[in-house]
Amino acid sequence: MKPTVWVAGEIKEHYGDRETISRFARYVIQSFVAWGILKDASIKGIYIQARKIPTNQQQIAILTESILLSTPESPLALKNVMESASLFAFETSPITGDYLQKNCPRINVNQFGPGEEMFCITSYL
Repeated sequence: MKPTVWVAGEIKEHYGDRETISRFARYVIQSFVAWGILKDASIKGIYIQARKIPTNQQQIAILTESILLSTPESPLALKNVMESASLFAFETSPITGDYLQKNCPRINVNQFGPGEEMFCITSYL
C-alpha cells in the first residue's frame, strides 16, 4: 500500500493543494482502516493491506459495470478492468465476457482476438 503522503500527494496534484483535500484523504484512509481493509504499519503514515473482501461472480460483474461507468475511456480491456486500482480491496476471481454478456445487459462485450475482450456500457438507463 502507498504511504499516506503519496496518496495525499496524488490527490492534491489532481484536485489542488487545499487543507480540505488532505483532511478528506485522511478520512478515506482511516475508513479503510476502520473497515479492516488496511492496518497501520509500525511507521506512522504507512498502511498495509490487512485483508480483501471476498466476492462472487455476480458481485464482480457489478464492480466491472461500476468501473466502466466511472471511467471516461471506453471500451476497456478485461485485463485493465481486473487490474484497476478500484478493486484493490476486493478478492477477485477470473470472469469471462460470456458471463458478463449474459448477466449484465448494459455491458457490451467485443472479441478482438483470442483472449482479448473489450467491454463498454451500451446505455446509461
